Amino acid sequence: MAALALLLCAFAASVQANDMSIGKVTNTASGGKKFIDLVVTTVAKEKIDPTQIQLVVHFYARTAEGAIVSTPGDAVSRWLTPPVDWAAGPETLQLECPVVKGGAYYGVVMGIYYKGRIQASYIYPGSLSDNLPDTIPTVR
Repeated sequence: MAALALLLCAFAASVQANDMSIGKVTNTASGGKKFIDLVVTTVAKEKIDPTQIQLVVHFYARTAEGAIVSTPGDAVSRWLTPPVDWAAGPETLQLECPVVKGGAYYGVVMGIYYKGRIQASYIYPGSLSDNLPDTIPTVR
């Protein structure tokens, strides 16, 4: 299963699971590429430390035969609103969908984790919901 794990941003130690949420989601295309922009908000009361969050992204494609498969290769993700600290409100995360040879983009499963625990997720379509674990190993 192709996955991208990036250390991007995080919360103080007292932040609880699900203190983040994903609001508005926008799909765009430009120059033959597909992008997904996700507005990420938080209710955490503590100052956010931009070194502790892990982002895990899995893209899926439908093959010419109709099978749903994980796409190989690296996905690209970037925060569009640096610095990523939620001090001025929501932050926007952009996912660039990989080009699928011999198939078509089908969907994405994305999780934002803090200390190995899920904080927020985006899954489209919902049929991919079994593909996101509740926990991931803590990166040391």
